[in-house]
Amino acid sequence: MTQKDKMYPNLCYHVYHQAVGGENLFRNANNYAYFLRKYGEHISPIAKTYAYCLLPNHFHFLVEIRENVYGYYQEKQTLAEKVSLPEADFDVDRFISQQFQNFLNGYAQAYNKMYNRRGKLFQENVNRKLVNTPDYILQMVHYIHYNPVRHGFVKKIDDWTYTSLQAFLSEKTTSLERTELLERFGDKTNFLKYHQNKPVLGNELLL
Repeated sequence: MTQKDKMYPNLCYHVYHQAVGGENLFRNANNYAYFLRKYGEHISPIAKTYAYCLLPNHFHFLVEIRENVYGYYQEKQTLAEKVSLPEADFDVDRFISQQFQNFLNGYAQAYNKMYNRRGKLFQENVNRKLVNTPDYILQMVHYIHYNPVRHGFVKKIDDWTYTSLQAFLSEKTTSLERTELLERFGDKTNFLKYHQNKPVLGNELLL
């Protein structure tokens, strides 16, 4: 699979991206919070989120594209536009890609304004890889949560604030697919046990 696998409903993908030139995407807690709010605005309507990790200069998400992306597209259109593109002609991958671009562009504009910065913030294309087996999904969740340790930001996997692992350690309400994901691991005990070792992802070259 390439790093730009086409995205279709009911399939899972690892979506990851980074800043240009090794710059930081986030400088403080407010940046992280705003980024997740923009994600909720643009991506949550088209994708279920199983895991994420935000690091200073890059991010990772594990998502499953929702079944009725075309229905969401229709909701966003005017009456004239709704009849102009039948579902058979709808390019779902292009629409999903545009949602991600809108999300990142919106964040970048706000970031540049806040820090009196100019130019692109993100590299050109968002990377996305199909995660196509149950075991691969579990491995990817672990890999994403382990990323702060892998890059040396923390010593322990649960010490980094800006990952979805915090939501699985808490009972607070979350927009993540917590119940479904824990069921994939069997239960919360197995989920935590799975996270005790280093993740294994074969020979993939990932951020």
